[in-house]
Amino acid sequence: MNVFLVAFWAEQSARDWKERHPTVTLPILLDATFGIYQAFELGKLSQWKTWHPKTLLHYAKHKVKGGKVLKAFEDVEQRGGDFIITKAGNTVFAKRCETALDRPSVETMLTAVRDNK
Repeated sequence: MNVFLVAFWAEQSARDWKERHPTVTLPILLDATFGIYQAFELGKLSQWKTWHPKTLLHYAKHKVKGGKVLKAFEDVEQRGGDFIITKAGNTVFAKRCETALDRPSVETMLTAVRDNK
């Protein structure tokens, strides 16, 4: 199985991200034309969903604990998602995020992989 991080960042932003996250060794596929985002119907989030109170609370708690709130690289309203696609091109898991914090658990994704072997 191959795992990729897909981002619409500029090349320098991708390098900056990798510097901030040195333990993440995934290859990054840059999608400056948003072709992959469009193929998976990942439009924009509304400002309400982008700056949802739960999201703001998450970052506030992180900051109170001494964490850094980093400057966003690019378009913060771009919807993200998590997808598992077989080598044959079949999508066996699809999650389009409804807020910035809306991500599936690792266990949920691993279950989808195990169920589709």
